[in-house]
Formats: sequence, C-alpha cells, structure tokens
Amino acid sequence: MVDWVVILTPLFALGLLLLLGFAGCKFEQGELQSLVYIVVRVPTGLTVTEIVFRCTPPTGPMPDVPVPNPAASSTDGGDNLYSHSCGTPVNDAWTVGCKVTVSPGGPNDQATAQGTFPLDGADTQPVATFQTSRDTSGSLIVAYMGLS
Repeated sequence: MVDWVVILTPLFALGLLLLLGFAGCKFEQGELQSLVYIVVRVPTGLTVTEIVFRCTPPTGPMPDVPVPNPAASSTDGGDNLYSHSCGTPVNDAWTVGCKVTVSPGGPNDQATAQGTFPLDGADTQPVATFQTSRDTSGSLIVAYMGLS
C-alpha cells in the first residue's frame, strides 16, 4: 500500500514553490493613459492621398502633422476611419482641425475644417470627429461633427 505522505508531500512542496515564485512581486493597477484623438471619417469610395492634422491645446499650438497616403485605422459602416493622437487632455478650450486631400487631387478634391471644444477633466478618451463627403457639385466637404 502507498503511503499518502509520499504522494502528498511533493504536491505540497510544488504548491509552496509556486506561491514563493510570486514573493516580492508587486502588482500595481495602472491607469490607461488618456489621450485626445482626432478621427476623420471618409467614405470608402474615396481614396485619401493626404490628411493634415492640427491640434491646438490650451497650452499652445502644436505643429501640423501631414500624413501622406494614410492607412485607415479601421472601418465603420461605409467609412474608413483615420485617427491621430493630440496628446494628453488638458482642461480648457481645444481647437482641432484637419485638411483632407483625395485623388485625383484637383481643386474640388481638398477640404479643411476645424472645431473647438472644452475639456473639464470628465472626458477620459475625448475623440473629435470629422466627416468627409462630396456635395451635389462633386466638391469635397469636411465637417466637424463634435466630441464623443
């Protein structure tokens, strides 16, 4: 007959060894870094050749960020979504903008828009959204849709 002590002692030692493996480890629950984003929605039928993102936090304007031939970060319904981070949220008024150019690049294939919004600390991941479309004459339009 097998003695239970012979069977249980190695299992107990293994459990104790696993517990001691975490000794000295310190778990710190980190917070996700909050960022202000610009998202530009462009119909999938349009080919974007450049987007210039503009962020003006309360601390002062940041340099414009031109992105030639951008890749869509995702797709939602019939729109490709292009996103850009403006950095960490600072409370007060922000101004964001974008200039979108689509192919073939003629005078009707470029449009600019900007929007202003306040931050008061309640927004954890503020997203300023712009929508791109064409009007009945075929000109490109970009509109600031608001903060979400």
